[in-house]
Amino acid sequence: MKLNFSFSYDRPRMSTLLKALFEPRAMTRCECADLPFEEIRRRIERGQSFDEIAHRTGCGRTCTACVPDLQAFLEQQGAKATPR
Repeated sequence: MKLNFSFSYDRPRMSTLLKALFEPRAMTRCECADLPFEEIRRRIERGQSFDEIAHRTGCGRTCTACVPDLQAFLEQQGAKATPR
């Protein structure tokens, strides 16, 4: 018995799928402090400095893996202060 398999695929669609599967996604929270970036933005808008938030919560200070994505998020949101 001979089996023949053939399939066709849409290259752009397959490329998008592979990109979604293998490209790292941006973080949306500090996992160490269990603090969503949106909450950090709200605290900054209420007048707290990022240093004060980090000191109180540990956000961005423990493993620092979230810092690049947090900086990008805050800049995109137009927050007044970003982590250094």
